Amino acid sequence: MAVTYALATEMVYKAGNNVNSTATGAAYTLAFGLMAESVINTESGYNWSDWYTALGGTSPDVAHILIDAATNLGAIYIINYDMSGFTNIQEAVARINTLYQMYQNDLKLLKEQRAKDFVRTGGGVYP
Repeated sequence: MAVTYALATEMVYKAGNNVNSTATGAAYTLAFGLMAESVINTESGYNWSDWYTALGGTSPDVAHILIDAATNLGAIYIINYDMSGFTNIQEAVARINTLYQMYQNDLKLLKEQRAKDFVRTGGGVYP
């Protein structure tokens, strides 16, 4: 199984410096990406993976929200894997807290029925 919108490169960028290099490897980012997408799809009650595959290219504004949400969560997984490389624990926690807030903001949009309607109508007028 492959990830759809939880892009590994962006996850690693967001995790930043001092993360464990094992956690940024292909097998780990694949696993973290699959978990992130499953959480987002389940929490929002919508199969964004199928939507992204079929329509992500035609609605880049929504596609980038998905990418942002998934890579924020994936970066949290990378940081949480091993925090021993950070200067102190507060550095790691501050990154996690920032990424988590951004993830929550994205997920709030993805959970709203209005946002799902926006996606289905291709960004057309909301009824």
